[in-house]
Amino acid sequence: MQSTSPKVTLVSNDGVEVQATLTAVKKCVTLSTMLEVLDESKTANQAIPVPGVDGETLRAVIEWCEQDIPKFEEAATEIPELVNNFHRNVVPNGDLFFKLIDAANYLEIEVLLQYALHQLARTIEPMSTEEMREYLNIKNDFTPEEEAELRRSHAWAMQEPEQ
Repeated sequence: MQSTSPKVTLVSNDGVEVQATLTAVKKCVTLSTMLEVLDESKTANQAIPVPGVDGETLRAVIEWCEQDIPKFEEAATEIPELVNNFHRNVVPNGDLFFKLIDAANYLEIEVLLQYALHQLARTIEPMSTEEMREYLNIKNDFTPEEEAELRRSHAWAMQEPEQ
């Protein structure tokens, strides 16, 4: 079914143009506010710059916003299939996944940010400290002695997760 919402052109920080429905753009609080302040009717045929997001990430964000995603429920035991399908395509590409989280935060897309952070938590939950450091690209700045002391004094937090 074709959408009847007007189309908007967004331009990423690397010059990539992405077409989106006005409905999808309004799911981004940052862009929605920009349209309100600039008077939406006066900007109808102009491209909207999105300086904090690259083209690949902007495409993924708009793909998400074009979907009818249900509100995130903290206590939900099941993630909607639509969200799972989206994450299957994005999460394996770690770089894109982290840029998507940054973009969701920058553009103020609360539902996307909540689902992405939930997925990130599910991804790192079974990892060891070293695996998390590698996945999150966090440098271990403790000396071996400092790390050994931390492991002794916080043994409860250093236990490996059960598989």
